[in-house]
Amino acid sequence: MEGKIRIIMLTLPTLFCCSKRWNPNEQYTSEISSLNAAKLNLYKTSNKVNFHDIKVGDSLSKVISIIGNDYKISASLKNNHGNWMKIEFGKKLDATRVELLLKNNEVINIHKY
Repeated sequence: MEGKIRIIMLTLPTLFCCSKRWNPNEQYTSEISSLNAAKLNLYKTSNKVNFHDIKVGDSLSKVISIIGNDYKISASLKNNHGNWMKIEFGKKLDATRVELLLKNNEVINIHKY
């Protein structure tokens, strides 16, 4: 009998706390606000990319960890002498564009304009 009373005493507060009705409008606004906050955070962190951290000899994975996935592969070539790739990133409006030339996934030339 005592065990049943304990179970009832533990389940009653749980039922009262969890009896909130689902409101789809509230869920939608909550999801939209969290999505907007995530976009704003991404925008703030993407503006803080320090292009001076990239050096000749860095690997492609290190470059991507610095700049993120916001880059464009403008040219690539695979031949007997290796794998060549030219990537561009940066913002055209701010005039902080950078172009990297990579050979075998290693930076060999950096051009900033």
